[in-house]
Amino acid sequence: MGLFKNKKRAAVAEKLSHYLTGFIVILKGIDKAEHFKEHPFIVILLFILGAFIIVATYFHHFFERKVKEFKTLIHITEAVVLLLVTYYYFEEGKTALSFAFLVAAIANFIAAFVLYKKKLRAAIPEPADEDVLPHNDSAVQVSDTTEAS
Repeated sequence: MGLFKNKKRAAVAEKLSHYLTGFIVILKGIDKAEHFKEHPFIVILLFILGAFIIVATYFHHFFERKVKEFKTLIHITEAVVLLLVTYYYFEEGKTALSFAFLVAAIANFIAAFVLYKKKLRAAIPEPADEDVLPHNDSAVQVSDTTEAS
């Protein structure tokens, strides 16, 4: 069932992790804003993606109805942003912190993959018992719709 036995606790923990990720990304954008002239695209991207993660988490019910693979999209977005933050922490020489963000990015990619595979499995219908042919090659199954001549 996962880390949490209670589904409500698991949902709260998942939301909290998304909010924290968005908040950290915005904080990194604030940190990089002092170098705005050097990296304007990255600073703006950090603010936009951080805000997107927070807003999307808050309005997740609305977005889940509109976007089929919404949770997978959120995890991929978080993973890409965390890889970006990892790069900047490596660049700043903060190796321990950068490894923590790298692990979080990998965990988000894995979560996205697992969610996507679950959706694929749920979309494929299970064969009914009557649709399964016998494993014996000599047995022949006759259809009920054939007419006698």
